[in-house]
Amino acid sequence: MKHVIDKIYDTMGEEEKGFFFQTLEKITISAHLFFCPSCADASRKLDLAEETMRTQFFPISPDIEDVVMRQIEEIAEESEDFEYDSSFRGWVVTGVIVLFSLSSVFFGINFKQVAVSQGLSFILPIGITIGVVLTTYSAVFIASHLKELSEHFGLR
Repeated sequence: MKHVIDKIYDTMGEEEKGFFFQTLEKITISAHLFFCPSCADASRKLDLAEETMRTQFFPISPDIEDVVMRQIEEIAEESEDFEYDSSFRGWVVTGVIVLFSLSSVFFGINFKQVAVSQGLSFILPIGITIGVVLTTYSAVFIASHLKELSEHFGLR
C-alpha cells in the first residue's frame, strides 16, 4: 500500500514527464486501486484531504493592502511636521553615568583577586569592552547632535 501511495504523491505535481509516461503511471495506479480495496480507501482519503486543503483549509482573507497603505500614508503626513528633539543634557548625563560605571569596574569587591589569578589576559578584554562602549556611545552622540555641536564650535 505504501508503494502505491508514494506513486500517487509522485504523480500529483508532475508535469515534466512525457504524456505517455504519465498516462502509463496513471493506468498502473488505477488498475492497482481497482483490485486493492485498502489502497483505494487510502487514495480516496488522500483525494479528500487534497480537496479540503485546496478549498477549506485556508479561509479567504480580505485584501487589507489598501487599508494598511492608507494608514501608512496618514502616519507619514502627520510625521512630516514632527521634529526629533533629543535632549543634549540627557545625553551628557547618560554618558557620564556610563563612563563612571565602566571605569568603576576596577574597584569591585573581587576584582583584585580575579585580576591577580587571571593576570593581564583578564584586564585586556575589559579595556577593549570599555573602549568599544565609549567609542560607540560617543559616535552616536556626535552623529545625533551634529548640528548643535557644529554651531557651538563654529564649524559652519
